[in-house]
Amino acid sequence: MKQYTYSAIICFDEEDLVYVVHVPSLGIIVEAKTEKDAIRRAKHFMMSYIETAVAEELDIPEPTDISSDLVDFVNGAIISLTVTTGWYYYL
Repeated sequence: MKQYTYSAIICFDEEDLVYVVHVPSLGIIVEAKTEKDAIRRAKHFMMSYIETAVAEELDIPEPTDISSDLVDFVNGAIISLTVTTGWYYYL
C-alpha cells in the first residue's frame, strides 16, 4: 500500500458545462458533469497511471507546484488529490 498526492486544478467550463480536473504532473485531464464525478475520474486515472508505471517499472513523476497564474487564467482552484494503490483496492 502506498499513497500518492498530487496537486490538481479544478474549474468549470462554462462553454461545455462540465467540470475539468487537470493533474499537470501526470498529464491527466478529465471532465464530468459534476465536480464530484470529475474528481472521482481524475483519481481513477491517477491510480491507473501509477499502477501501470509500477508494473512496467517506469519512473513515477514527482508532484510539482502549480502556478497561481495558470489557476487564475482558467478561473479555477488548486486541490490535492490522494490515491492509494495496491492489490486490495480491487477487492
